[in-house]
Amino acid sequence: MASFYFRYAACLAVVFIIYWSYYLYLSKNVKFEVPLESPFFGEVLNCPNLSNSALIQSNGILNNRIAIVIAITDKEFALNCAPAMNMTSCYALHFGYNVVVLNLQNITLAAECPHGDKYFRRHCATAKWMEKNQDTIDYVLFIDADMGVVNPCHTIQEYFDDTADLIFYDRFYDFEIAAGSYIAKNTEFSRNLLKYWADYFYKLPNSLHGSDNGAIHQVFMEYLFETPAEKMACYHLWNISKSYDDLFRYQACTQVKYSTKNRKFCDGKLKLVRKDAIGWVRDVWLTQSKWSKRDFMLHGLKIEKMNRYSPHGGEWKWMFYRKTFDLDVCGSVPLSFMYKYNVSFVITDAEVASYLNYWINRAHDLMNVALKEVGMEPVA
Repeated sequence: MASFYFRYAACLAVVFIIYWSYYLYLSKNVKFEVPLESPFFGEVLNCPNLSNSALIQSNGILNNRIAIVIAITDKEFALNCAPAMNMTSCYALHFGYNVVVLNLQNITLAAECPHGDKYFRRHCATAKWMEKNQDTIDYVLFIDADMGVVNPCHTIQEYFDDTADLIFYDRFYDFEIAAGSYIAKNTEFSRNLLKYWADYFYKLPNSLHGSDNGAIHQVFMEYLFETPAEKMACYHLWNISKSYDDLFRYQACTQVKYSTKNRKFCDGKLKLVRKDAIGWVRDVWLTQSKWSKRDFMLHGLKIEKMNRYSPHGGEWKWMFYRKTFDLDVCGSVPLSFMYKYNVSFVITDAEVASYLNYWINRAHDLMNVALKEVGMEPVA
């Protein structure tokens, strides 16, 4: 199986680092229920914004110096995320990005990152991997396994910042910093923050703390402020949290403390992509599985919620003409051959913005309700 990757690496200058032998199994054995008679959309794949050089480098950064890192806990979870993983792998094959799948159950990795919560362990594992690959990797795009590339007419470098070492993003539908994806320059600052975040596992409050997603807000507080009083200004809300409503109140407090307007912190090394900006990924269900040319990646692409109702929300529709992305042929054919779309899911940038503005306004209103409940002033 390893020869498959070396064969494509020779042709496309792509290096895949795969820890589990079943990874290629995904593209061949997961069947999607997709109506093949659906029409497809091809215009976007002309990619007028990209030149041939984008297959090698963009914005002065070589593609093969960038790694897409995905952390996996078990085979069942990987199979559930197969649509997204295959979409991303197909994209990476063409552009020459590295794909790294970290097996969180690997004995060596578990010894280096013994955190009892897999969500914290993944950030430790990513930092350790970055440290070991400083000579060959300049940037990491860490993504949840259920995040996939829907529109290959973007490069990862589009979302870099010349001064920021570590970039996170706000989710649209609430007031939390997303924990499932970030862009990290392979610097000591980035690695240290990821380790600090991972090690928050050992000092979590005895409350409904929200795992690494709750902890990233406290990490921001402790990195941004100097005095203990400032660092712990919202901690009491986290410490007494007994429900997700309590957790959201804590997150609302932290957002106000480091300002809902600010975008860069720590002398510009830490960046937060706010709701009014276009980031590299967003939740698929926010727009009912519809997307536009502004989109790059979508989150929430699990088989268990595809083409079916979910009582917990997050359901989505398969938006492609083909049933799957077959990695056996993906690297040897044009992207337009693999990325053919059901035209009913392709809308304009303005229509996507309209959907997202609804969620932004809703989140703003909910945030002010949460702030009022803890005795804080609402935000404009």
